[in-house]
Amino acid sequence: MESLSIYACQVIAAVLESNSFTKAGQLLNLTPSAVSHTIKKIENTLGYPLFYRYKTGVFMTESGKQLMPFIQSVLTASRILEEEIAKICNTESGIVKVGTFYSAAMYWMPEILKSFKSKHPNITIQLFQSGDAQIIEWIQNFDIDLAILSSDTFDDSAPFTPLYQSPLVCLTPADYAPMDGQHMTPADLEGQPLILQYEGFDTEITSYLKKNKLTTPTNIWVESDNAGFSLVKAGLGSYLSPLMAVGDNVQKLNIYPLLPVTYRSIGILAVSPDHMSPASKLFEEHVIEWVSKLK
Repeated sequence: MESLSIYACQVIAAVLESNSFTKAGQLLNLTPSAVSHTIKKIENTLGYPLFYRYKTGVFMTESGKQLMPFIQSVLTASRILEEEIAKICNTESGIVKVGTFYSAAMYWMPEILKSFKSKHPNITIQLFQSGDAQIIEWIQNFDIDLAILSSDTFDDSAPFTPLYQSPLVCLTPADYAPMDGQHMTPADLEGQPLILQYEGFDTEITSYLKKNKLTTPTNIWVESDNAGFSLVKAGLGSYLSPLMAVGDNVQKLNIYPLLPVTYRSIGILAVSPDHMSPASKLFEEHVIEWVSKLK
């Protein structure tokens, strides 16, 4: 069986990204029929379908999903080769895919991206923001080059460079105060209604509750911190969060540090540390330098 070419991998990835032969063609500057013909030829070569064709769009089969991590690896290696060639010619260029969580995207990345762009205008940074579980999936599938994430969300053996520690705090309605008036303890939290993020977001919060064997009534689950803050302001419960996610506290909520003191330890992880592109290395170094100035 002949191997898949770089071109074939690019077409497969474009169709998966857009769920459409037409949109994939626009991404690759090809006609829809050319994309459809290429996918059909690949499927005939492989002996099984990669995509289901429906009126609502094109969706990948389970067989296709099994191949995608390897296809992404091929595309990443191709991009690294192009960047190494450009580097030899003393030209900085390339694409770096970065995954991170909400508060880093909200409070760190605007300035990081802006300052990096001013130094390296020919390097494109593609930023993807989601919860911890989705970031781990991106890493496992080689969908990204770098991840800025919490140390609690991955295997300790991963090549993780610590960046920053953000203490966990509790935001409470205006009419509530902890027993000592200064800190939220497990005793304060026991039985208190909490607003929680869905599983897979802010892993440290779940770990804190389990470690302290807390049972708290929860009827509200959210995806974003801002939604949690608004619900706290309405008096519907308290909300646990890393301090960095609170930002300027525009809602003017009560904020109490947790006892025992607990931190979200944030770092940067290279998905393929032995095969990092020059552009990825430059961005990793830039992030480390930028965050170091926050301390």
